[in-house]
Amino acid sequence: MRGEVIDVSGDGDALVSGDDGVRYAFATRDVRGFIVQRGDRIDFVPVDGMATEVVLLSSGPAISAAGTGYSARPDAGETSPWGYFVRCMKKYVDGYGRARRSEYWYFVLFRVLLVGGPVFLGAIVSRMTSDGGENVSPVGMIFMVLGGLAYVGTIIPNLCAMIRRFHDVGLSGWLVLLNAIPYLGSLVTFIICVLPSEARPNTHGPVPGSSRRATAEVFS
Repeated sequence: MRGEVIDVSGDGDALVSGDDGVRYAFATRDVRGFIVQRGDRIDFVPVDGMATEVVLLSSGPAISAAGTGYSARPDAGETSPWGYFVRCMKKYVDGYGRARRSEYWYFVLFRVLLVGGPVFLGAIVSRMTSDGGENVSPVGMIFMVLGGLAYVGTIIPNLCAMIRRFHDVGLSGWLVLLNAIPYLGSLVTFIICVLPSEARPNTHGPVPGSSRRATAEVFS
């Protein structure tokens, strides 16, 4: 079946109008080899109202006239500090694509605040309500548990954001395993995460800030 993409949401849901007059939905994250955008002509297999096995036939009007295969549209979603954090949380287990420095480090900043804030408050409350002993007060313990939950809940998003940051500088996501090396590994990954974006599309996607067509493999 062939059809034209008529809508692509910021959440990654897309809608195609098939040549049979029926509309089919699909998730852009399930598409490999190109970034879906409105106006694309695609070939697909309809299954229970869903478009599967999506293949690009021709690009939509957002593609540049120069035929580069890339558009100049900005990325969907917020690019504010909090917006970057939300984006990384939405991509909870998604290591595909690239993440610019601002996206990764704003995520790290808010993660530190969400984890360290409650723990710090718990320590302060315990000190203020203690009778001179070293025991943590019940209220202080609640704050510390909240900090612990925030830490655990952001482990996977942090790992995926780091993988995308490595992709952004043109490196393999497998390099996150360097963190397993005491001290030296953390130093190396830190240096990688502060490097600037690779100033061209690579195998993991377009330069962050534009919707450009490219393949994306999470660990290759």
